[in-house]
Order: sequence, then C-alpha cells, then structure tokens
Amino acid sequence: MDFVHAWNHIPDLVTQHLIPFLEDAAGAVGDAVGDAADEAADEIADTAKEIARQHAEASEVLVAKKTENAAVIGAYILIPIALIVGAFAAKVIYGVFTKTADKVGDGIKSASSKIQSAIADNEVVHEKKQKQRLLLGEILMRYIVNSLSAAELENALKKQRENERNKRIGEILLENGLVSKSDIAQAIKIQEKAR
Repeated sequence: MDFVHAWNHIPDLVTQHLIPFLEDAAGAVGDAVGDAADEAADEIADTAKEIARQHAEASEVLVAKKTENAAVIGAYILIPIALIVGAFAAKVIYGVFTKTADKVGDGIKSASSKIQSAIADNEVVHEKKQKQRLLLGEILMRYIVNSLSAAELENALKKQRENERNKRIGEILLENGLVSKSDIAQAIKIQEKAR
C-alpha cells in the first residue's frame, strides 16, 4: 500500500515540487545565462571600444607618418631644385660681375691707353704746331668717345655758334646725349695735361 500510495502522490509531487524546482532551476539558469550574456555583451562592447580607440591611434600614427613622409619626399624634391636654382643664380650673378669687371677693366685699359696716346699725340701736336691747344670736342671724338662722329661734333659746334654762345661744347654734347659727364671729365684732364 505504501507503493500505491506513493504512486498516487507522484502527480502531486511532480506538480508541487518537481515543476517548481525545474522552473526555479530554469529561471536560475536563464538568469545566469542572461547575466553571462550581459557580461559578454559588455565585454564585447568594451573590446569594440578598445579596438576603435586603438584603430584611431593607429590612424593618427599613420597620418602623422604619411605627413612626415610627404615632408621628406617634398624635401627630397625641393632641396635639389633649390640647389639648382641657387647654382644658376650664383652663375648668373658671377657672370654679370665678371662681365662687368671685364668691361670696366677693358674700359680702364682703353681709356688709359687713349689718354696716354692723347698725351703722346698732344705732345707731338704741340711740337708740330708750337703748343697749339687741343679742343675739347676733338679730344672727345678722337680719344674718349669712339661713337662720336665728326658730323655730330660739327652740328654741336654749329648750334653753339648760332644759338648758344654762352654754353660750352661739352654741355651741348651732354644735352644731346652724345657724351657722358665722365667722358667730359676725362677730356678736360687730357686738355689740362696737354697745356
């Protein structure tokens, strides 16, 4: 009878004890799974944030590296160009100064030889013409300004005789742009030495 009695109480035992126990166990497992899922989701979210942070840092490092590399590449391009331009500018400047120095040197040599020649010629003229004075216009034309022609000098002398008696021939030639002030100064020196 005990067996039958126990058998009859099985449905009560199942409904009153076993099902609530299983429900509690399932709830506990569900809670544990939910908690575990929440923890896993939190960990996944934290990991995703950390990966995003690391990715941002890596991106910044790459951008900085690319910027640095671009600056280096730019320097590799610009430095040789700057050196070439600088060398070219130095060559041009050197050429200008060299040509200018050569022209000045040639001009000094030429003027010096012309002055010496003029003095020598002047001495010969003095001897031949018994110290006849050299005229400024002749000195300019013969010894200093090769481009000054006899016709230009004659026109200036004519202008002096007709209109401008109070002006010297050097002033008229200077106004006409045929000679410079330094040309006149050289001619005066020659004229003074020849006296």
